[in-house]
Amino acid sequence: MKLTRSKAIRLKCLDCCCGSAQEVKLCTCDSCPLFPYRFGRNPKEEQELKAMEKIVEHYENNKSESQREANKRNGERLKQQWMK
Repeated sequence: MKLTRSKAIRLKCLDCCCGSAQEVKLCTCDSCPLFPYRFGRNPKEEQELKAMEKIVEHYENNKSESQREANKRNGERLKQQWMK
């Protein structure tokens, strides 16, 4: 079995909490360098995702009506192709 980053973090958290999954869940030690990575989370990926969402939102809010209509038509065309 391959030891992934999230499994290694989980094992360290369990070790720190004397093997109690409940204590890992209740942990409030935010000074721990692993704290932001608990439960399979990756803060860096979350920040990148939020940045991408802001870019998409900005693009959506600033496009012209003709661009919106073209995107809608393309989306419908793609949907029809996938349904075949």
